[in-house]
Amino acid sequence: VDSVHYDYPSYTGIPDKTVKGTGDLQAVEGTTVTIHATANQPIDTAVMEMDADPRQGLRMSVDGKQATVRFRLSMSADDPGRPKHTSYQIRFRDPYGHENRRPIRHRIDVIPDRPPEIRFVNPPPKEVQVPENGALPLKIEARDPDFGLRRVLLKAEREGRSLPIPW
Repeated sequence: VDSVHYDYPSYTGIPDKTVKGTGDLQAVEGTTVTIHATANQPIDTAVMEMDADPRQGLRMSVDGKQATVRFRLSMSADDPGRPKHTSYQIRFRDPYGHENRRPIRHRIDVIPDRPPEIRFVNPPPKEVQVPENGALPLKIEARDPDFGLRRVLLKAEREGRSLPIPW
């Protein structure tokens, strides 16, 4: 692996960057990663195998001795606290069908993007009666523990129908 380019999600405010000299990956989930790799001879095909499993391979684009692949870092659908993949290796095949027998295994570390938190500061009682043209003041606190919030939208419904909320 020659270099890794990270395209971070725009909402994070983290500037995109390119890292050289390591194939290990570390970034927040949702980051798009582009891996540039070079072999010591012409490449016929190249595959990035996730978790050393050939069945979980991503075909790489090939140009001479160079191969490139682009993918998005994500968390596991079964366990959102764990990355979808924890490692990868690149398998090259030359025009004669020979493969690299012991590809280097690289680590994948995905940093979870924690969800925003919202809560009532002084929660209203479970049931409240408000006159037709009355008001129910609500104090809400919202925060995003890792990247911040751009806006908060409050929605009200009654019997499945939206209610207008004056500001």
